Amino acid sequence: MDIKTFLDNIHEHACCAVCMTRFTNPKQLPCLHSFCLHCLPRIPQPSENRDTISCDECTQNFRIPGNGDLNAFPTNFRINSLLDALPVTECNTIGIKCGNCEKTSAESAYCFTCCSCWCDDCLPLHNGIKTFKEHHALALKDFRDENFETILKQPTLCGKHERRKQKFFCQVCNIAICNACALTDHDGHAKIVLEDAAKERKSRVNAAIELK
Repeated sequence: MDIKTFLDNIHEHACCAVCMTRFTNPKQLPCLHSFCLHCLPRIPQPSENRDTISCDECTQNFRIPGNGDLNAFPTNFRINSLLDALPVTECNTIGIKCGNCEKTSAESAYCFTCCSCWCDDCLPLHNGIKTFKEHHALALKDFRDENFETILKQPTLCGKHERRKQKFFCQVCNIAICNACALTDHDGHAKIVLEDAAKERKSRVNAAIELK
């Protein structure tokens, strides 16, 4: 699928099959289907066994990891990347919220270093900050296919430590983490580089596809 076709169908990929709205904290089941964390308890279950969950898409049953904690299912960071790109694709119709003043405007620029948008009023402030001198900001009206691809491929930011990129995968907690998380909450846990974890997951996806 080329990038234009993908962008035309991005809303379909970014919506949960249970609530039919954009994903919130998307969690991936072992069958590779994903749902919002808050939607998982709403999926009808075939039994009263609270330690298992049935996928709403393929009906396969899985044991819930982490002593029955649904949050222990791995986060689908691919979907999170789609959610990051989605506002940029909608800027011409509904505008986009500025990452600084939070004003919604279609006249904005996206900074690929900050991973956020800046409205025309705030952009001079961004460009005037000395430490931002090497940042790359591009007006949304000048976006090309390769710019959307860059957003989709860029590392996901840590939800706990603002503006820190996730670089490791904790094999104990089964989540992606940043450097700060690796030294604090996940100190002593087995960790691998995020790229290696992605390759391993990709191998699992390809294996699952071959079995179908």
